[in-house]
Amino acid sequence: MWISRNGEMFNLDNVVKISSEIDEYNENFIATVYFVTTAGEEIVFARRAFPNKYHADRYVINVLEIVKAYLKAADIKIDIKEAV
Repeated sequence: MWISRNGEMFNLDNVVKISSEIDEYNENFIATVYFVTTAGEEIVFARRAFPNKYHADRYVINVLEIVKAYLKAADIKIDIKEAV
């Protein structure tokens, strides 16, 4: 099963977990959502910088909600670890 974002295609067949994190870097908050493969590699699915933590949290929550809805519609079970 494939999912796409910003023109990039991601194959979910080898994804075992979806994780997210928010890092602080130079007065910005970097929100990142990863796909973790069966080989243990982290593939960046979505990443964006924000001036405050609230908007970074909302971004991660929104991306994860979209991914969860897609997984539910496709009847795929993948562990999701949320940073927020």
